[in-house]
Parts: sequence; structure tokens; C-alpha cells
Amino acid sequence: MGDSRTGWEFLYPTSKCWISIRYEFKGWGGEPKCAPPPAMSCLSWNCRGVAAPATIRELQQLCGKYKPSIVFLSETKAAKDKIENLKRKLRFTSSFIVPSKGLSGGLDLLWNNSIEVDVHEYNQNYIHTTINCRNEHKDWECTFIYGNPRFEQRRLLWDKLSRLQLHSCRPWACLGDFNEILSQNENVGLQPPHNNCVALFREFLDENGLMDMDL
Repeated sequence: MGDSRTGWEFLYPTSKCWISIRYEFKGWGGEPKCAPPPAMSCLSWNCRGVAAPATIRELQQLCGKYKPSIVFLSETKAAKDKIENLKRKLRFTSSFIVPSKGLSGGLDLLWNNSIEVDVHEYNQNYIHTTINCRNEHKDWECTFIYGNPRFEQRRLLWDKLSRLQLHSCRPWACLGDFNEILSQNENVGLQPPHNNCVALFREFLDENGLMDMDL
């Protein structure tokens, strides 16, 4: 799964994964690019608990098949030592962990030594990074996201993301789960969100020059 026009391939095994891009690299042709070639892959999964043996097996199968450079996991619901053990099992060289609070939340970012990742800011709902492809020496920004179930908290996250990019001129991608939809047609729950919530999310994307990538 991915966009053949770009040098970055996004993979997601189950949940809807929002991916957005802001700026384009100059001098590579007419269409926006979200990362320099050669192509890399990134796997994002709201795993809802990473310690279960079935989840670990599925991650091992996905990583073996797609060989992602980065894996982003949300709702890990696991302590730091279990995440470190997972990193070894998946054969990644580096990680950044936002610990869960009891049995809720938790973010984990894993990557291999083909890239450099600098973490600038984080909380329970996002990890904001700069990524450098070692062979290309081109920096770009990626914010890995898990949207809070409460709409009021998601609005605070949008404001934070807008401030993060206010003075940035690098290419920017958002990867993860915003916990939002762009239209009522995408709703799969029993209770549809209010139309005003959908409109406010679309307004946030438009104001920041973000677009949903069709995967």
C-alpha cells in the first residue's frame, strides 16, 4: 500500500491511518514528494495493547514482509521493559517510548539505522520528530499522532500541531490516528460525530495546508 508518486510508502494493517503532507521538495519534478528516494516504508498501528502474543506475532509478520524503516504504535498499554523487549524481537536498533498510564495510552516509535530520528516534543497524543535519510542528507518533519477520544482534547492537539509548524519550512507529514473523519460517509461507529466536529477538523487541515493521502 502506498503512493507510487512518492519516495515514502505508508503501511497500515488495520485502523484508518491519516497521513498528511505540507510542503514539497524542490527540483525533483512537478508533483509533491513526502520523502527522498530510495523508497522507505513506515508502519503505523493502533494496536490496542502490544504485549499480547498474537499482536507480537502479527507485528513480526508485517515487519518481515514489508521491512519498514519506522514502526509507530499507539495505545501500547505496556511498560517500558516490554517495549524494549519488542524492539529486540522486531530487530530495530532505536526506539522512543511514551509510557502508558496504567492500562491506557502509550506510544512507541521504532526505527532502524538507515535513518536518523530526532525527537523534539511529545506527550500522550503525539511525537514530533525530524527525520534524516542517511543517504540523502535531507531533513523532513513527521508528527506521529494518536487522537484523544475526547473531542475537546483533540482540538488542543490541533492547536499544538498548528503552532509546531508555524515557523517551519521543512516538508511535513502527519502519521497515525487522528480519531477523526472527513465526512459522515467514513463513519463506522454506532453514533456519528456531529457535523460541526467534522467541519472543524477539515478547517484545521485546510489552515495548515494538509491533505489526506489516498492510499
